[in-house]
Amino acid sequence: MKTGIKIIGSLVVLALVAVTGLTFAVRHLITDERIKSVVVPMAEKSLGRTVDIGEIKVGLLSGITINDFKLKEADGNGDFVHAGAFVLRYDLMPLWKKKLVINEISLKEATLQIVRDKNGVFNYSSLTVFSEPSPQPAAGDTVSRTAALPLALTMDQIRLEQIKLIVRDEQKELPDLDATADATVSFVFGSGLTDFSYTGTFSFVADAVYGEARPELSGSGTFDRENLSLTANTVIDQQEIKIDAKARGYAATPDVTLNVTSPRLNIDKLLALSASLPNGKKSDAPPARQPPAAEKFPPGFVARGKVAVGEAIHNRIAVTDFTLDYTLKEGILTISDMKMNSYGGQTTSNAEIDINHPEPAYKGTVSLQAIEATALSSALSTSASELISGALAGSFSFDGAGTQWEKIRNVLTADGTFSLTNGQIKDTEIASAIASLLGLPELGSLAFDEIDGTFRLIKGGKVSLQSDLKSTDVQAETSGTVGLDGSLDLPLVLTLSPALSEKLRSKTSYARYLSNDQGGTTLNMKITGTAKNPVPTMDSSSLASQARQGIKQKLIEKVGDKMGGSTTESKPLPASDLIKGLFGR
Repeated sequence: MKTGIKIIGSLVVLALVAVTGLTFAVRHLITDERIKSVVVPMAEKSLGRTVDIGEIKVGLLSGITINDFKLKEADGNGDFVHAGAFVLRYDLMPLWKKKLVINEISLKEATLQIVRDKNGVFNYSSLTVFSEPSPQPAAGDTVSRTAALPLALTMDQIRLEQIKLIVRDEQKELPDLDATADATVSFVFGSGLTDFSYTGTFSFVADAVYGEARPELSGSGTFDRENLSLTANTVIDQQEIKIDAKARGYAATPDVTLNVTSPRLNIDKLLALSASLPNGKKSDAPPARQPPAAEKFPPGFVARGKVAVGEAIHNRIAVTDFTLDYTLKEGILTISDMKMNSYGGQTTSNAEIDINHPEPAYKGTVSLQAIEATALSSALSTSASELISGALAGSFSFDGAGTQWEKIRNVLTADGTFSLTNGQIKDTEIASAIASLLGLPELGSLAFDEIDGTFRLIKGGKVSLQSDLKSTDVQAETSGTVGLDGSLDLPLVLTLSPALSEKLRSKTSYARYLSNDQGGTTLNMKITGTAKNPVPTMDSSSLASQARQGIKQKLIEKVGDKMGGSTTESKPLPASDLIKGLFGR
């Protein structure tokens, strides 16, 4: 028993001697001046900024506490980083070998202020850590910097807790941001003070103010000197957007993978918020020519990723399961496999946009499958509601440039095919005008089996159109032009069924001379005016030719035998008299 007590007593004495020795070593070897002589030059060399520190406290168990730490702005005025205190924790045992191993630097409740000045330069851009690694220092430089402290120095980790980040933009193009973040950074040093690598993790929550927008942000990620990974969530006007991003070479030549997802977006609300955002610097001078969008990215910038939205609403157009893949490289934005479901069908598209010019150029293809025409026309215009129905399908390619309609309409070209099946045309301006001209109200509301055709948009805002309509009562063929301003120049061949032909004949006896062998009637017409105010007219020369041929055939049938097989041609009927007789005009 006494032996045990002696052993314990001896161990306690040895522990006290060790603690006393370590305390003496810490206080003797790690003094305020010696710490300042190493920490300040090392920090200034690594960061390229002036560093100020206040009182330093050294404790055996508590580590080294540096009060009132300040990393100054590049001009030496103001604080880029300010912390009331941070703690350096070190391993005790290496001190016996005159080696200082800092296993953690803990920085709490510090403030970091990021500012972009009126010239667009950020106050962090001159930090050494954002430049390429410096050449290894000369041996004399390493010796001179370590001579002030008779210890070898190693640093393992920096821990940041409840760090406040403030962002302000004097150009008023970026939002005001107040964020709180946590981060942990681990270092591996090489032979020189600036020859090091690092890895870290971070998390954040933030509130931003940007015009009328009040987004809430949160996220986390990892990083090292070459790579950055981020997962973030944004809630703005009760709409949630999730971002997953990875970037290689983010400090020099970024290669970014960025995926964006959202369960539901109201694009109209987001655009309204966008319209309320600050426009940056104001000037009475005429707006300068904007540089190409590609110049806003770093040289060699590459981006790729996916966008997926469960449901989106824009201009009363609702889509679901919206997805696309994109790649941005050398100023060319390529959108591939864009798909969305809307109005009972699916739309797919591919596009290529060249942003290397002030006016971006673009080209691509679009395909439509089984789109409900009634719902689509209603979404595009309430006045077009229920005017046309059927299942719409088609495909077309396009090529254009510009962002303003005045520019687009003069250079945009497109061509494609379309079909509309099992539908109805009801009380459209064109159909109503034709029905009124012919005195056949049945044409104002017409069920059809199929409308198919081709179109070609040529420069200058004109669409070359060819289409065929097939229905029980009518067949129609047109080949002409429609202007993007609504102007019409459409020759029309209208073939009426025997039933409608009989109704037409009941209105005028001249109509019987236009009938074909099956009892139908073919009318050659032309539609001019505008889509809102169409003007259908009869082709007088074609109509007169048809009537003469019909009259001739009737004469052959009725008097041929009585004249001994000979025929007598009637006097040609003036076209103007024929039209008046047919349509009262």
